[in-house]
Amino acid sequence: MPMDIQHLKPLLSQGETKQVIGHLLQLSATYNLPSGNEIVLLSSRFHIVTKEKNGGRISFDTYKLEINAINAAIYLVVDELHTLKFEQLAIKSFPKILETIQLFEKEYIQANQVSYLPARLRLKNNAAKSIGVLLQSNPGLLQQFSANPSTAVICGICKKIQMNPESGDLNTIEKFTLPSLGMFTKGNIVNAITELIYFQTLSIGDDHRVKVLLNNLKTNADQPLLKNIERAEAALQYLLIPDQTNKY
Repeated sequence: MPMDIQHLKPLLSQGETKQVIGHLLQLSATYNLPSGNEIVLLSSRFHIVTKEKNGGRISFDTYKLEINAINAAIYLVVDELHTLKFEQLAIKSFPKILETIQLFEKEYIQANQVSYLPARLRLKNNAAKSIGVLLQSNPGLLQQFSANPSTAVICGICKKIQMNPESGDLNTIEKFTLPSLGMFTKGNIVNAITELIYFQTLSIGDDHRVKVLLNNLKTNADQPLLKNIERAEAALQYLLIPDQTNKY
């Protein structure tokens, strides 16, 4: 059994939920865990409630209730891990996971043949989410797509960022953000940038980089995308105001 598991419950009791989730994601990236999907969902749930708290949309008491519920679910996952014989679990195969991502890329492309816009967007969104979950569970896969990612993978990376925003994600976004991208792809990029803003993962000077990215995304943007960009710009401006976040 990996030694990290022995220390997860004490970490939870110390309020280190994010750190514990990180350990669980690393295990899920290595082994085919029965609770692999649940770990990804708990990670997403944690980051959503943290974003809501940071954005002032929920009270601290509501935030603590949700965190306690997430911690309770994590305790159950950890208890399950204690019963597993890791030496008997299959190690994840990157080639097999890449094949699965390629299948979702095909689903994404096939969605373009659907004439009804809401259905087309829903199919694309589902394919991108599936790719995002795989990337979240297997962080090393991102290197496989660093050179020339498809639009499906770009959207999947953005979904992964929304689930678990990290400090280096702005560099990743800058690599594939081009004015020529379609509205759906640009919308996912804006959503990912917004998550980075709300989770305060930006460093000094990153606000200028974000402004440049958002300006580039305005090229040929339709009205819904422009509104989305405006919301991201407003969030950035709000969090730049001194002492503004102290209200929460």
